[in-house]
Amino acid sequence: MYARVAFFEDHDPAQIDELIRRLDERSGRHAEVLPESKAFLTFVNREAGKSIGITFFETLEAIEAAEPALASFPKAYPDSLKGRRVAVEVYEVGVADRPGAIAAAPPGRGS
Repeated sequence: MYARVAFFEDHDPAQIDELIRRLDERSGRHAEVLPESKAFLTFVNREAGKSIGITFFETLEAIEAAEPALASFPKAYPDSLKGRRVAVEVYEVGVADRPGAIAAAPPGRGS
């Protein structure tokens, strides 16, 4: 299993809930938009206006196949919402302890 990790900065902190809403809505369509992907996580730092998107794939070839779709995202979002992608890295997943125990915080709930 591999993880493609994209780092974003310059989100408008007041727009984080809307970003989460849109990403959650889009993740419900990942099977059609990114059929190669197995799972998706987003981490947000509300105060700093940063986020990390992690998309999981079975193989490196699956990441390569999905790259055009991933690179075009989120061009349709306003700049204040999408932020600026500052890096993309790929990691092999070493351990996945109780992945079913991970749940997103309700919108509006700060850390």
